[in-house]
Amino acid sequence: VIVSAPEKAAGPQLGHNAHLASNKAISSEQAPERDERSGVGISTERHPPPKLNRDDAPNSTRWEEYRAILSGGRRAAWLRYGAAVAAVAVALALKLLLVPLVTYDEPFLLFFAAVIASAVFGGLGPGLLATALATLLDGYFFMMPYHKLALQSADQGVRLALFAGECVLISMIAARLKFARQRAEINAEAARILEKQILEISDDEQRRIGHDLHDGLGQHLTGIALMTRRLQQRLASENSPETNEAVKLSQLAKTAVEWTHDLCRTLSPPVMASGGLADGLRGLAGNAESLFDIECVVEQSGEFNSIDLAAAMHLYRIAQEAISNAVRHGQARNITLRLENSGSNIAMQIIDDGTGIKLGAGPVEGMGLSIMRYRARMIGATIDIRRGERGGTIVTCRYNAAG
Repeated sequence: VIVSAPEKAAGPQLGHNAHLASNKAISSEQAPERDERSGVGISTERHPPPKLNRDDAPNSTRWEEYRAILSGGRRAAWLRYGAAVAAVAVALALKLLLVPLVTYDEPFLLFFAAVIASAVFGGLGPGLLATALATLLDGYFFMMPYHKLALQSADQGVRLALFAGECVLISMIAARLKFARQRAEINAEAARILEKQILEISDDEQRRIGHDLHDGLGQHLTGIALMTRRLQQRLASENSPETNEAVKLSQLAKTAVEWTHDLCRTLSPPVMASGGLADGLRGLAGNAESLFDIECVVEQSGEFNSIDLAAAMHLYRIAQEAISNAVRHGQARNITLRLENSGSNIAMQIIDDGTGIKLGAGPVEGMGLSIMRYRARMIGATIDIRRGERGGTIVTCRYNAAG
């Protein structure tokens, strides 16, 4: 990369201008290519691709993959190779104890299990060590001439070679499966972290939009409502025929202000930080009644002020999604939010009289239900969604506040 000192000091834009000026004096064959967005010169000289060696291993995904298979994970080397030696020793001891039951014609019995256990626990290296030890011990203890590292016939050599080859293949497969399982666990953890971050970003954006609506659109609509009210009063004092129109305009502006405030409280419930979960759900029920024109009541048993704010927010969002689903998909007209606190065990139920949920009707669960389940997992809660005996849907979420 070619970057002149003035361009570094002046920033990308000045570097770009300098590039345009220099192009007038330098031919296109001599001038290096330049990044149009940053103004940084890019050399067009071609270099042969670097050879992959051990020094480049940190930059190579393939090398990292092979090293992970060989290493067998994060366990200490002495533990992994020691376990391989111990597994072979146990297999040998069992075979010697079972000599009256197991004939010398079955020299490889139990050693396969030792090799598999070594590869699964320690990776490819310990698996190969177990293979070598098992091959030597088989030839020494269980093949004629006994207690000598010598072979009596070519058939014994073929049998030992086949055993060693099978053990090497088993070690490679077991180590590869172990690595795949570890990589799947890492990917699953990364996915959980990403889901958590996306959910947090979504919540932050909802709060920001709620604040912006309150401070921006809400204030403008409040001003319009006040102006229309003054206009209505002035026209009424003048007995103007437009008074009725001004009254309607004032009522519409007032309704718009109320709806905006309800929407702001739904996106960013301020009562959650001050009043806790119970007050937040009561505010949610009031907003649902005004927005959807339904009956929504809260039944509370116990105190809920000691719940962690983050957990309370997740429970609030679960209830919010359940109410939204009941109204939009179930056409519910009556919804009951039931809160119970017995010690540290908290149970929240959302019961509606709608058409009822149809679980398993489609191949993929809806986004709303998936988010509800994920929020429950985030706080270590359980959630159950089922149809009511008399219709409607019952959403039950149980949370242990003590952790």
